[in-house]
Amino acid sequence: QIRASIAKGNRRIMVGASTSFGKTILAAQIAQSAAEKGNKVYFICDRIKLVQQSLEKFDAYALDLGVIQGIHERHNPDALIQIASVQTLMRKKHLPDGRIYIIDEAHIHYKWVETLMEKHNRCIFIGLSATPYTKGLGKHYQDLIVPITTNELIEQDYLCKPRYYVGHSINLAKIKSQSLSTGGSDYAVKDLEQAVETDTVLTGDIIRNWLEHGENSQTIAFSPSVKQSKWLVDQ
Repeated sequence: QIRASIAKGNRRIMVGASTSFGKTILAAQIAQSAAEKGNKVYFICDRIKLVQQSLEKFDAYALDLGVIQGIHERHNPDALIQIASVQTLMRKKHLPDGRIYIIDEAHIHYKWVETLMEKHNRCIFIGLSATPYTKGLGKHYQDLIVPITTNELIEQDYLCKPRYYVGHSINLAKIKSQSLSTGGSDYAVKDLEQAVETDTVLTGDIIRNWLEHGENSQTIAFSPSVKQSKWLVDQ
């Protein structure tokens, strides 16, 4: 599907695929194919942890690659495949000169990536994201490919089928929003913290529902504040 999009003349392609689809494996195979043709590939990550995780996946293909991230033991500027931290690349004097750029977690869109796209407008840019919904992405990517949906992955037994339970919700109408550095907006953290911490019905509802449905299993809770997360643990 990516090749077909390129054949149509597209140079900036977004691949939208759910978590556990295998986006990093897809990237490694693209990089391998490109390197065999003598093309230089940059796989660009937005977090140090993702650099290491990606390196482990790429190593499974025994590829000749280098890492651009601080002072890394796998630094190898001559390798045709480079796994790079976007923060490290942004601090270099010159833009990386490649043929294919694969942007991991591409919904986190950096202004620097726009500059890279403008300078290398004849090169191929492939964005990877499970959530390609950031406002304005359509201005920078020419095509969106969804190779398989989450429901299809569940039906084919690649993903577990989730179960949802809905309880009491807080009133978000009066909570302010704030702009994010990566684009878009979210609820103001302090306002959200206060709303959650003062809603005794919500916190009680969470505990009751976990006792009833949680199967006494290890659980992750997304809390708006450290204070509220500790309260949940104590409860």
